[in-house]
Order: sequence, then structure tokens, then C-alpha cells
Amino acid sequence: MKSYLRVLTVGLFALLFTVAVASPAFAQECDQETKTALYQTYLDNYNSNNVADLQKAVDAAKEYIRLCGDKPEEEQLVTYFKDGYPKIEQRIIDIKEAIAAQEALDAEKKRLATFDAAYKAKNWAQVFAAGEEVLNHPEVGKQKFHLDMRILLASRGSVLAESNPPINDFNQQTLKYAQEAISRISAGETSGTGNWGAYDFSWKTKENALGQLNYAIGYIKYHPQSRKDDGIAYYYKATQFDSDTKKYSPIYVTLGEWYQEKARELGIKREALDLSEAAGEQQQPNIDKAYEYLAMEKAYVERAMDAYARALSIAKTDKGATEEFKAGLFEQLKNLFAFRYSEPTEEGKKTDASINSYVASVSSNSLPNPANEPAPVQVRPAATDKTTDGSTEGTSSDTTGGRSRTVGTTASKKAGN
Repeated sequence: MKSYLRVLTVGLFALLFTVAVASPAFAQECDQETKTALYQTYLDNYNSNNVADLQKAVDAAKEYIRLCGDKPEEEQLVTYFKDGYPKIEQRIIDIKEAIAAQEALDAEKKRLATFDAAYKAKNWAQVFAAGEEVLNHPEVGKQKFHLDMRILLASRGSVLAESNPPINDFNQQTLKYAQEAISRISAGETSGTGNWGAYDFSWKTKENALGQLNYAIGYIKYHPQSRKDDGIAYYYKATQFDSDTKKYSPIYVTLGEWYQEKARELGIKREALDLSEAAGEQQQPNIDKAYEYLAMEKAYVERAMDAYARALSIAKTDKGATEEFKAGLFEQLKNLFAFRYSEPTEEGKKTDASINSYVASVSSNSLPNPANEPAPVQVRPAATDKTTDGSTEGTSSDTTGGRSRTVGTTASKKAGN
């Protein structure tokens, strides 16, 4: 048994000796050779710009402190290392951050180069894909451009949707970027380029950019998406900024169309009412309701008159507006005036001279907000002797019960297109 234990003990010592030989670092002591080697490693690497070399210096300093930190005679050099290695560690962090920043900047330049090439090639699918890739990464360079990129993409998407034939492939992205840009501007963000956009859509001022962004949303919601009430709200917003859109006649043409549609809906309801004696006890309530509908029809027609008059006023000074476009607007106004002023006593209010006067003065009044319902027009006469055909004395035959009058047709949206 004793012989076995002696063999086992010898075996353990042999194992320890083998480990010590294989890993001398863990058996080092604060001897002169070790101190010299650690100090030299530190000196050789502490001033490098290479992360690996700097890490060698840090490791050497920490090892010196570990081995010799409790030796009073080593206090001066241990203190030197304790003060020095944290600064080197910070340099390592700074260098790594600088390398990462440069890599990120290089990647950003590459993404922007891809976008630039696609834009110049008018490859719009690639433009929106590259633009999304750019915006999915944080801005790296000193010049901030994410707001301007959103303005550019929203503007380009709007123009593509308006083209002939329309390109609606990017409508959802256009809406997204326009709404994001508006939110960023409202939060106080400014143009990084100073141009409020980029390439061929540099709107120069914040107000102009906001007008264009609201117009882009309004156009896509109203026309391709047929979300007309939503679109009209943005069209109205586009006119409330000191922007080119404030003088953009298609906005007012679309407003006019929208008001006409509201009037037509009321007209359909009015014409569906039975105003004859055959309605029995329901005749008078039907007549009352018909007058209510007619009052609001004319109120919406007044709003349409205002919108088309603004469109014509702008077109008169727009060199790009064709005579055909202007003539179409005037004809539309004549139809609207004829419906609004349908009483015999109102003949003088629907002459060409009266319409021209109205057009000339319309811009002196604020544009009505389509979100606010117009006040009904007074249409009911003082006396209402019922007739057998369902019409009412004191009104024209085409008001409460008539079927012949309509609220005109829509003028062309584009000035000459």
C-alpha cells in the first residue's frame, strides 16, 4: 500500500511539473527576468496605433501589477502601470470606434452611390429600393440627409403617379415618406442640404416643401386610391403654406369636383322624394326635406364656384395654361352660377360680367376649409302654395322637384393636359 501511495505521489508531482513547464506564465514570480520581459513588452507596444499591440501592452501592465503589486520596492512602477493601462484601454476603444465609424461611412457612401446611379438612370424601382436601404441605416456623415431623401422620394413618387400613363407602383412608399417628412419637419428637423429636398426636387424653403408634401399625399389619396375625403383634407393643407402649391390650379379644380359630388349626392336624395299629392300625409314633410336638400345643394355649389373661380384666376396668369383649359373652367362656372342663381329675380347674378367680377375678387377671401360644412342657402319662399305637379310656387320648376337641371360637368384637371 505504501509503495502504491509513493507511486501515486510521484505521478502527481510529475503532472504538476508538466503543467508548469507547459504554462510558465502561471508560475511566474516577481523576479528580475519576468519584470524585464513585461516592462519591455509594455514599452514596445503602448504607443502603437494597432489594437492588437496595444492590448499586449495592457496585458503586460496588468500582469506586472498582479505579480509585483504587493512588493513595496515595486510601488513606483506598479503605480505607473496602474495609471497607464486604463488610458491605453480607452485608446483601444477609440480606435475600434473610429474603425467602425469609417466602415459605416464607407458603407453609406456605397449605398448613396447606388442610389445616385439609379436616379441618374431613371430606374425608379431601383431608386425606391436603394432609397429604402439608405433610410434603413442611421446617418453617419456630418451632413444629415434623411429628411431631404424623404422629401425627394415623396416628390418623385407623386410625379410618377401623375404621369401619363400613371405609375402607381410606389404610392405606398410615397405616402409613407411624405408623412414621415411632415412629422420630422413639425418636430423641428431642418434640411441637411439646405435645399429642402435633392436632385430635381429641391423646394428651397420649408413652407414650399410642406406644401408639396401635402399635395403629394392629397393627390394619391384622392385619385389613385379614391379616398377622396382624405385627399381633399391634404389638398386644403397644401394651400395653407407659402408654397407653389398655393397657386396650383389643379388643386382648386379637384376641390370644385369634390364639392360638386357632394351637391349631386344631395340632388339624388331630393329627386327621390315624392312631392305629389299621391304622397298623402307625407307630401308636406317631403317638400320640407326637399327644401333642406336644395339649400345644402346650393351651399356646396357655392363652394364649387369658389374653387373653380380660384382655378381660373390662377390660370389667367399661368403661361402654361391653355385657352381651352381656361374656357372649360369658365363654362363650368356658368353652369354652377346657373344652378345657384336659378330664380327669375337672380338673372343678373349669372351673367358673364358677374362671373368675371366674381373671379377677379375671389382671392381676396380665405379659402373655405372643406372640413367645415357650408351654411345652407336660403331657398324657401315666404309662401308655398302647393301645385299638383309637385313643384312649389316661388321657386323655379327645376329646384325641389325638377329633374332637368344638373350641376355641370367637370373641367379638365390639368392646365392644357
